[in-house]
Amino acid sequence: MHPVLADADRSKIVCPLCNLPLNWNPERASCECCAQSFPIVRGAWDFRIKRPAFLNALTARWAAGQADLEETTASRTGGSYQDFLKEIDSVREIYTQVYPLHGSVLDVGGNDGRLRHFLPAESHYLSVDPFLDVFRFVAASPNLVKAYPRLAEPCPFVCAFAEYLPIRSSSFEFVHMRSVVDHFADPFLGLIEARRVLVNGGRLIVGVHVTGGRSTWAHSSSRVGQIIAHARFKIHQDGFRRAVLDGAKRVAGLTKEDAHMWHPTYEELVKLIECTGFQMEKEHWQKPPFAHVVYIMASKTSGRSPI
Repeated sequence: MHPVLADADRSKIVCPLCNLPLNWNPERASCECCAQSFPIVRGAWDFRIKRPAFLNALTARWAAGQADLEETTASRTGGSYQDFLKEIDSVREIYTQVYPLHGSVLDVGGNDGRLRHFLPAESHYLSVDPFLDVFRFVAASPNLVKAYPRLAEPCPFVCAFAEYLPIRSSSFEFVHMRSVVDHFADPFLGLIEARRVLVNGGRLIVGVHVTGGRSTWAHSSSRVGQIIAHARFKIHQDGFRRAVLDGAKRVAGLTKEDAHMWHPTYEELVKLIECTGFQMEKEHWQKPPFAHVVYIMASKTSGRSPI
């Protein structure tokens, strides 16, 4: 129920800016090349890039969206046991039949490590997420741990950005990105980094909601149709009362800025995957009410990518 970094994982950690080996001591890791250092904060190694304060405006929108996500995570960890079982059931087919993950798995945007629920015990797993304090909320949610028993185990974890992974090149067989690529400050750089840390022939799994393709939020639908489809999804996910309250706040202009940095179409997502050097292998659309979510598996190819 807390983050750890074993020696085997540490051997795969490099500077997120230079991708070079780090000098380690008990309190921080430092890079001789770029002169940056990365401390251990509240038990987790923090590899987030620290820009000077006067440059913060460049990332203000992302920071606001991340703060909203962290607040949402905090509110949902107090859910009922049945809510978490429903969450598990919604993706069970994905991870047990369509894309069963195994071997070494890097979970980018992996949060508290719930993906471990579907992994073989012998898998080598590492979660990377910019949410430093996520495990504090796990500890306060007995229903969550009851539904996901492996959350009671220490989770291999480092705090970092998807665009600057502190991971040695060619280290993992799978990179998993579920419901996160649309939150990246730079999705292109995030997938470039995913390719870098994969072994040759390694596979990327991206799951995200899109418009177009076979999505129920298709372009051909009217705007009213898209609103209705989204409302049904929110009611299923959050319950009727909360969905209505959030909708009322949105109408009244009281909601925060959209936490999503990008609202991909199916065609844009495919183009992004292909132009970052991956070869599409398989796609799978979730069943209703999540029929706007596509999961794509692509493999790391050699040579230059088609731009």
